[in-house]
Amino acid sequence: MRVAAQTRCRSEAGKPMRLSDLKAGDTVFICSAAGPDGTRRLVAARAS
Repeated sequence: MRVAAQTRCRSEAGKPMRLSDLKAGDTVFICSAAGPDGTRRLVAARAS
């Protein structure tokens, strides 16, 4: 899955976060979209 500049990540509380804030064992809900080359890209993630 590709992470793009448009990727938005939010915590369970709805606050912005960086992917580097995630740690092993975190649950992540992901929205993805197909890119023009057919690969999936991460559009949004929310961690809890």
